Amino acid sequence: MLIIKRQFIISTGIVILLAVIVMGIILRLDSINHTNTTFDNEVLNNIKSEISALQLFSTSNEKNIALKNHNEIEQTINMLSSLELKKIKKFSSQISVDSQVYSIVISIQNEITYYINLFENNELSITNFKKDSIQRYQIESNFDIKNITKYWAATSE
Repeated sequence: MLIIKRQFIISTGIVILLAVIVMGIILRLDSINHTNTTFDNEVLNNIKSEISALQLFSTSNEKNIALKNHNEIEQTINMLSSLELKKIKKFSSQISVDSQVYSIVISIQNEITYYINLFENNELSITNFKKDSIQRYQIESNFDIKNITKYWAATSE
């Protein structure tokens, strides 16, 4: 009788251990799937009104660019919309005080709603002022930072 109780306790312990391991694997896989996203999911799908303006800033150029023309805004947003992103907890060590940063401010109905920092090493941050949140990402898709720097080149001609 003692042997049967002991086997039952061991069997129950093994079943519980396996259940915990399976749950851990499921939760881990679920968290991995939620770290990959797109710019559309993180920003554009949350915008319910037309973007009224984009402002562009650069750490290497004192000139700020204001895009109010609908075609320029749409072209820039379309370029960003295709970005595939992976959430990261902190920026890489490549980003320092001397890092080149390009910032994009998205205004909706003349209210600043999002602040995006693009870094030359394909990392970016998105500040959502409606949710008071900042999230960091690694850009996983092909992205040429020159698509943003062209605005400063056009104004210096």
